[in-house]
Amino acid sequence: MNNTDTVGGGTLPRRFADLSTGLKMLAIISVALIPLGLIALLASLQSNRTADLQRRADLRVAVTEVSRKLGGELGADISALTVAADTVATGGTNDEACSRLQTILRSRTARPSGFAVVGTDNQLACATGEYRLVTPPFLPELASPRAVFRNGGIDIRVFSKSGTAAAVAHYPANVISSFVRPIGIPIPFSLTLLGESDELVLTTHDIPYLRSTEKFETPVGLLGLSLRMSVDRAPISATELLLTFLPLVMWASAAAVSFLVVDRLLIRPLAELRAGIAGLQPGERYTMPRIRTPAREIRELAETFGRVGDTLTAHEIDLATALSNQTKLTREVHHRVKNNLQVIASLISLHARGVPAGETAEAYASIQRRVDALAIVHRNHYAELEDGGISMKSLIDELGTNLRSGFAVRGPAPPILTATPTLRVSQDVAVPVAFLLTELAELSMAIDPTAPLTIRVSTGQAINRATLSIQSAGLRAGDALTERLNNRYGRIVDGLSRQLRVPLIHDGDIGRYEIEIQTHPQEVT
Repeated sequence: MNNTDTVGGGTLPRRFADLSTGLKMLAIISVALIPLGLIALLASLQSNRTADLQRRADLRVAVTEVSRKLGGELGADISALTVAADTVATGGTNDEACSRLQTILRSRTARPSGFAVVGTDNQLACATGEYRLVTPPFLPELASPRAVFRNGGIDIRVFSKSGTAAAVAHYPANVISSFVRPIGIPIPFSLTLLGESDELVLTTHDIPYLRSTEKFETPVGLLGLSLRMSVDRAPISATELLLTFLPLVMWASAAAVSFLVVDRLLIRPLAELRAGIAGLQPGERYTMPRIRTPAREIRELAETFGRVGDTLTAHEIDLATALSNQTKLTREVHHRVKNNLQVIASLISLHARGVPAGETAEAYASIQRRVDALAIVHRNHYAELEDGGISMKSLIDELGTNLRSGFAVRGPAPPILTATPTLRVSQDVAVPVAFLLTELAELSMAIDPTAPLTIRVSTGQAINRATLSIQSAGLRAGDALTERLNNRYGRIVDGLSRQLRVPLIHDGDIGRYEIEIQTHPQEVT
């Protein structure tokens, strides 16, 4: 199946061409600005993505810094606890070890809520805070420092080199949280201290419904601890939304402004101008309506159309006056021709009465019948100027009446029957038809003076065509008909049929002549 009518030069271009100028302008501007808008939108999205990546990098740096800070702080405390445990294990005085340890721990930023030093045989060397009431469980062994999660905090436990003494310090969650809080983080976050199998929530926040979070986890660097920060994904701010959709808003604004400008300055004034021009009516004085538009060129065009309309109106008035005068003159000419033909017919009739009966009288009567036929055509042609065509019914009825009157001069006239529908013909058809009927009627009378005549007009399937027929017993084929056609009537009827541009058909068996004629295009019924 060939689709060339829908691609390249078919339906789509035709539909675009059928659009109004305003919609075409809007479509063209939209197509022209969309690439620029998409480029700006992609650039804005890339800028937002870059800013988001930078925000994540800043958060990761912040949690890394506080993790290192916590590792350094705890590392110093572990060193102090190890020194105290070694002092007790090697036989040093408890007061000396505990006093030094207390001085060091109190000077730390992440200050523990309590500490204790346990010597050999689980003997408490010194204790502060909660450890005064409960001796921390201790199983002397050779082990590295470790962190134990309990009571909403962590215990940092260290052992002496010999494994016979130990020291412990407890750090509540709020102490560690205040120490590791990142500085300069404007969004809510959660901090969790992770061990090998336990975790301690330092800071928490409410997570909005249907909002995802991001997690950043960084090792502290000792005791197998890690610090994890959870933050909500940064929501898109109003500024970011504006920057993201600003190109689309600019595209829509540019297209709308362009459409409004073209519509107000060009399309609407032209529509008003078209409506004003459409109001021009022939024969009426034309007044161009005032076009309100800032476009000076369109106002000047409207003024020009107004002047042209005045000129056309004046010319139409002049033409109408000239046409009216011409119509009056034509009517007068036809009226005079008709009167002159009637005068000629009267003169012929007067001369015919002054001659004895015979060939001369027959010649006068024959001439009179033809002049009468022409006069009938002119009389009906005068009506044609009013009604738009010569009525075939009036023409044939009047012609039949005149023929009966003419034939009655030399004796009883034969009956002439007519059957004609209401239709009209031009003068070029009416004249040869009138003469043709006169010639054939006279031919019939010359052969059989008593034979009735039937003149009929019938319409067929063809548009603007009709069939004219004349039938009589005097028109049947025979020697008398052949003689008269050869001597006189044949040349005349052949000439009249050639004038009608159709052949004349003769049916000799029934005595009928028929010919097809052209009727008036708007009056066939």
